[in-house]
Amino acid sequence: MDGGRTDRRGASSVIGVLLLIAVTVILGAVVAGFAFDLGSDSTNESPQVSWNYEYDSRDVVAELVSGDDLQKEALSVEGTCAVGSISPSSTVTSGDTITIGSGCDPGGETIRIIWTDPVSDNSAIVGEFSN
Repeated sequence: MDGGRTDRRGASSVIGVLLLIAVTVILGAVVAGFAFDLGSDSTNESPQVSWNYEYDSRDVVAELVSGDDLQKEALSVEGTCAVGSISPSSTVTSGDTITIGSGCDPGGETIRIIWTDPVSDNSAIVGEFSN
């Protein structure tokens, strides 16, 4: 007789197989996360900007005070006296000004600066002027 001792050789191989399966599952989840880009920030987030507006009784000018650079092609304006197109250089950076309204009435005008992601259909209002 063996004095009540049990044979534990089979238990270590079962634990080893379970650990191997667990490592494989975790590794697969990490690879899938990178493959589907689940762990990164979305590139479709709207830019964070701050504008300063000037109204000279006819035109509305917006100055980009701080924030992300904006591509001209991604910007549009809407409102009753909004200009048809924005005409800075190809990129609007801090300190740049753009004319967003022309022939505006002195009261009750609202002009919105709209950013549209060139890669997707996402859009956001990144600025708004009201007088």
